[in-house]
Amino acid sequence: MIEGPAEVAAVRDRRVPERRCVACGRRAPQTEFVRFRLHPGGEPPVVEIEHEGPRLGRGAYMCPRRVCFDRALHRRAFQRVFRRSVVVEVEKLHAEFEAVIGEATGPMAGERWRRDGSTR
Repeated sequence: MIEGPAEVAAVRDRRVPERRCVACGRRAPQTEFVRFRLHPGGEPPVVEIEHEGPRLGRGAYMCPRRVCFDRALHRRAFQRVFRRSVVVEVEKLHAEFEAVIGEATGPMAGERWRRDGSTR
């Protein structure tokens, strides 16, 4: 319960973790992104979507948009972000990503963007 002006200022000044999309470079609050990680114990390392659990280790964040997913694959963004050669099981990861963005809500969930800023 917020009692006085000091408590109101403390709530207002809380910092929200900000992340950057590995594909398009957009900065936004961490909660707007889909987080990818390396499967623990996998050799060679395999990229997977992190649904729940502790967010340990290096992660890659991406906008919940198909165009960003395609761009990340094309530009080998996962290898760059994780700083090593990784295995990307494209069909499996794409199906899982589609399921995640199907559940996502918000202004950018699942939209495809053209260079002029319009959607398809």
